[in-house]
Amino acid sequence: GELSALATLSALDGGPPLIAAATSEDHPSPAIFPTPPFTGGRAGVALVRWVDGGQQELTRMPAPGVGASSAPQPISLSVTDLDGDGLDDIVVGIEQRHGGRLDCSTWVLRRTSETRFAQTVLGGIAADSVTEADGDPRPELVGHDRHRAVWIAGLTDQGALPAEPRPLPPAPLEDSRAAAWRGAWSISQLDLHDEASRAFEALARSAGSADVRRAGLLEAAREADQDADPDRAAALALEAGGSDALALALDSLLLAGDLDRASRAATALAATDPTAAPVADALASHAEQPWNEPTAGDLLAATTSLDEPLLFRVEPGRGLRLDTLRGNRPAAGFALERTDAIVELALGIDVERTEWASGQRIEIADSSGQVIASVQLSAQGGGGLLERRISCKLSDGLIRRHTRRVLDVSTEPTRHRVSIVLAPAAGTATCRVDALTPDGPKLLNLAHGPLAALDGALSLQLASTTYHDTPWWASTVLHDLRLRGARLVPQRAEGLLTGHRALAAGAAEDAARAYAAADDTPEARGWQALALAVAGDPTAAAALRDALSTRDLVDWHADSPPDPLQRRLADLARARPELLGPVLRDVLGTDAWAALRLRDAEHRADRNTRDDNGVVAVTSEALLLGETARGLPFDTERALRSLRAAALTHLGRSGEARADAAWIAAAEAAAGAGVGPARR
Repeated sequence: GELSALATLSALDGGPPLIAAATSEDHPSPAIFPTPPFTGGRAGVALVRWVDGGQQELTRMPAPGVGASSAPQPISLSVTDLDGDGLDDIVVGIEQRHGGRLDCSTWVLRRTSETRFAQTVLGGIAADSVTEADGDPRPELVGHDRHRAVWIAGLTDQGALPAEPRPLPPAPLEDSRAAAWRGAWSISQLDLHDEASRAFEALARSAGSADVRRAGLLEAAREADQDADPDRAAALALEAGGSDALALALDSLLLAGDLDRASRAATALAATDPTAAPVADALASHAEQPWNEPTAGDLLAATTSLDEPLLFRVEPGRGLRLDTLRGNRPAAGFALERTDAIVELALGIDVERTEWASGQRIEIADSSGQVIASVQLSAQGGGGLLERRISCKLSDGLIRRHTRRVLDVSTEPTRHRVSIVLAPAAGTATCRVDALTPDGPKLLNLAHGPLAALDGALSLQLASTTYHDTPWWASTVLHDLRLRGARLVPQRAEGLLTGHRALAAGAAEDAARAYAAADDTPEARGWQALALAVAGDPTAAAALRDALSTRDLVDWHADSPPDPLQRRLADLARARPELLGPVLRDVLGTDAWAALRLRDAEHRADRNTRDDNGVVAVTSEALLLGETARGLPFDTERALRSLRAAALTHLGRSGEARADAAWIAAAEAAAGAGVGPARR
């Protein structure tokens, strides 16, 4: 284990002091202890004596923590005489996780003899230190709760008090009401937000002072908001009045999807807070075209900035379109290269939630019950949170039908409903995740955030706090809803699409002219240079060199398939190696160029494997590896692993003859590359 804290206790026999050591169950540093086995005991406190240059363990006391999903973690150890009997007692602060929830406790070991202790566990606060703070004979305990709020116990006779309590309302309160106010806030600290909200509301309703009434209603609204009850939070905030309450009401109404009341709240707020005017205007304009009854072409809306709302919609027969709105009129249009798109919802899931294990199969259906996709979860990320991505492909026809705002995500053993509520013109959206249980839906996550167009994909990012009725998860996660697989192309860059069509038709010169007429972007210059090379123009090499030296290239070393321009460059390099080879090797470097060629071969191999044409696939890789004989370095080990995987695939699908052909091609490539083990 790891050593968390040390302290000394006086020996009752008058000998050398004893050493109290708090230990965890974490592995020790590999830099100091590089080889297992690690044979430490359970987390807890060990009492040792230093004898003749070594330690003699007198007793070991395991830390309490039965039923937790992780071992207790002692974080502090203090020694003091708590009960005034003249014996040193031990106070240990402990943190522990139950699922994703952090629990704090204080472990008190009251000494009764040399090595015997009576144990008590105090929940809710983890001790950080024991000190004398107010001059009386009793020590004070300083600790923190799971929200990292600091508490001090022992200053008064009222139990532990927060070091920074929520202030009382400005009007003076009699003692009983002040105590009720502090009591309501203490309830809130235990995450009993509904109870705290109703306690603050009761205090407000019985108050004679208008200031106290307003302050109580505002606190009740805040607690209702924390309890994921946006309707109640909005009602209380609107009743309280004032700009701070109106701002809370606006957020709550947007969370609830009540855009009409949100519009009225935003208008009232804008009267005192000019920064709310754009939101009020956007909601007012949206009220004329409510999204809850979408037209056939509407999908969703977004904003890239406060003054440029975006409307994303489906145009029947034309695919997807994105418009920038200024003054409620389309100002600049966007087309999409493809009519198919990927809707991807990424959920941050705590690693302790085993039912979200990687590889688990899920189904996504709209609220009418139509299954959109049946996919498997994949895991990314690290630390205490894994990112689970749920993806489904929406064709042009399906997108037209998919105008509902509720997706049912089916998992085992529970089902989750993902409700995405959009406030289009305001550029905001909410997302809530409910677990569908036999007792009805239980809210797990509620999030609110802006929409934005990022990196060629329409993206919704929502930072949310998880709500729960059992202490298995309490963390902030990120929802990320993206429409992917379709690059956004400005309408003024229609020349790119025209060039693509001309290039596909074999009219390279027309394509070059179309690319030249498009926006002056690195991508357009790259396509223009490629078209010039296909047309055999003598200026192509210089154009390629210029374009590739300035283009913000996609990571050439990535494992994802190359983008369309990269694939066309690789195709052209095979057809015109004397033209593109020197340029690309010079601009990219031989390693990057080799990685691009290998990625292209792997992509084609995967594509050809689906067509059951494995010989062509593997032979193309073999020819690629043969380039090494001409001095171009490749990652041969990686390529041969890919060859082996392809050969095994063909063996399973097409019999031994096909696999033998693949291995022959691989061996020939390895021989040409001079790879000794592979040649053997």
